[in-house]
Amino acid sequence: MADYARKVPADFMVDSSSLRRVLAAKEDSSVHTKTVSRVMEFLDRFDEDDVEIVKRRGTRRVVFSPRLVERLRRLGTQSQTAEVDRARENRSVVIGST
Repeated sequence: MADYARKVPADFMVDSSSLRRVLAAKEDSSVHTKTVSRVMEFLDRFDEDDVEIVKRRGTRRVVFSPRLVERLRRLGTQSQTAEVDRARENRSVVIGST
């Protein structure tokens, strides 16, 4: 999350146009405005204590607490470590090493 969010005084923030770019890059296509809204609403419901949707200067933004950003960072690190471990196990099976 910290890769996509911008640090603001007390939290991290992703505005709707940044979220659209991230989603478009993932899908290799344009993303409809309704899709961006649905993702923002999902994120808001995801963790009601640590996520808030605000509107500043006519732009909707999703604000994440530092606590949630850190929790997501740790989960991402654990996921990457598990993928590396699985790859090593698969390599051992394929080449017959221990």
